[in-house]
Amino acid sequence: MNKQVVFQIMYWIAFIIGSGSWYYTFTMDYGIVYTIIITFFTGIWAVLIAAAALKNKLLLVLSVLMFLSPYLMFAFTILFLN
Repeated sequence: MNKQVVFQIMYWIAFIIGSGSWYYTFTMDYGIVYTIIITFFTGIWAVLIAAAALKNKLLLVLSVLMFLSPYLMFAFTILFLN
Protein backbone atom coordinates (compact mmCIF):
# COMPACT_ATOMS: atom_id res chain seq x y z
CA MET A 1 0.00 0.00 0.00
CA ASN A 2 1.24 3.47 -0.85
CA LYS A 3 2.47 5.63 2.06
CA GLN A 4 0.30 8.57 0.94
CA VAL A 5 -2.82 6.41 1.19
CA VAL A 6 -1.89 5.27 4.69
CA PHE A 7 -1.32 8.85 5.83
CA GLN A 8 -4.60 9.97 4.29
CA ILE A 9 -6.46 7.20 6.09
CA MET A 10 -4.78 8.20 9.36
CA TYR A 11 -5.65 11.85 8.72
CA TRP A 12 -9.33 11.19 8.04
CA ILE A 13 -9.61 8.88 11.06
CA ALA A 14 -8.23 11.68 13.26
CA PHE A 15 -10.53 14.22 11.63
CA ILE A 16 -13.63 12.05 12.09
CA ILE A 17 -12.79 11.34 15.73
CA GLY A 18 -12.20 15.04 16.40
CA SER A 19 -15.39 16.09 14.64
CA GLY A 20 -17.37 13.33 16.30
CA SER A 21 -16.31 14.54 19.72
CA TRP A 22 -18.80 17.39 19.39
CA TYR A 23 -21.43 14.77 20.18
CA TYR A 24 -20.33 14.89 23.85
CA THR A 25 -20.89 18.63 24.02
CA PHE A 26 -24.59 18.34 23.44
CA THR A 27 -25.39 15.02 25.13
CA MET A 28 -23.69 15.02 28.53
CA ASP A 29 -22.87 17.33 31.40
CA TYR A 30 -19.45 18.94 31.04
CA GLY A 31 -19.16 17.35 27.62
CA ILE A 32 -17.29 20.39 26.36
CA VAL A 33 -14.32 19.27 28.46
CA TYR A 34 -14.19 15.98 26.58
CA THR A 35 -14.58 17.83 23.31
CA ILE A 36 -11.70 20.16 24.09
CA ILE A 37 -9.41 17.30 25.09
CA ILE A 38 -10.27 15.13 22.10
CA THR A 39 -10.12 17.93 19.52
CA PHE A 40 -6.81 19.11 20.99
CA PHE A 41 -5.07 15.77 20.52
CA THR A 42 -6.70 14.81 17.23
CA GLY A 43 -6.16 18.34 15.91
CA ILE A 44 -2.44 18.21 16.69
CA TRP A 45 -2.20 14.74 15.16
CA ALA A 46 -4.03 15.84 12.01
CA VAL A 47 -1.94 19.02 11.69
CA LEU A 48 1.26 16.99 11.88
CA ILE A 49 0.08 14.49 9.29
CA ALA A 50 -1.23 17.19 6.93
CA ALA A 51 1.89 19.35 7.21
CA ALA A 52 4.67 16.79 7.29
CA ALA A 53 3.43 13.74 5.43
CA LEU A 54 0.76 14.95 3.03
CA LYS A 55 1.95 18.54 2.44
CA ASN A 56 -1.62 19.55 1.66
CA LYS A 57 -2.59 23.11 2.61
CA LEU A 58 -6.35 22.51 2.51
CA LEU A 59 -6.11 19.61 4.95
CA LEU A 60 -3.80 21.70 7.11
CA VAL A 61 -6.38 24.49 7.29
CA LEU A 62 -9.14 21.98 8.13
CA SER A 63 -6.98 20.53 10.91
CA VAL A 64 -6.23 23.92 12.42
CA LEU A 65 -9.92 24.84 12.34
CA MET A 66 -10.80 21.56 14.06
CA PHE A 67 -8.11 22.26 16.67
CA LEU A 68 -9.47 25.76 17.31
CA SER A 69 -13.18 24.94 17.04
CA PRO A 70 -14.01 24.70 20.78
CA TYR A 71 -12.19 27.95 21.48
CA LEU A 72 -13.92 29.67 18.56
CA MET A 73 -17.25 28.45 19.91
CA PHE A 74 -16.45 30.02 23.32
CA ALA A 75 -15.40 33.27 21.66
CA PHE A 76 -18.59 33.52 19.60
CA THR A 77 -20.71 32.59 22.63
CA ILE A 78 -19.14 35.29 24.76
CA LEU A 79 -19.26 37.80 21.93
CA PHE A 80 -22.88 37.32 20.92
CA LEU A 81 -24.58 36.29 24.15
CA ASN A 82 -23.33 39.15 26.32
